[in-house]
Amino acid sequence: MTYLKLLRMNRGLTQRRLAKLLGLHPTVMSRIEQGWFAKPPAGLDQTLRAFFGPAWTFAELMREVPAPAIETPECDECRAESVPA
Repeated sequence: MTYLKLLRMNRGLTQRRLAKLLGLHPTVMSRIEQGWFAKPPAGLDQTLRAFFGPAWTFAELMREVPAPAIETPECDECRAESVPA
């Protein structure tokens, strides 16, 4: 997942809604999130900075977010074994 997708999701936006807010076609927004563009289409870098903040360049938004640690719930048998009888 890229920072672009994470920021979009944190703001509760769909790709379609973000595309509309940025003046893009939804397909272009999808392709941007999927990493189809090595460089942003003309003017997009400035548009993204205006929307997300000046620190969020196209290159920064395309960086992969470190995978979060996933905690798995213990199984019932494991829990029963750890409880003293």
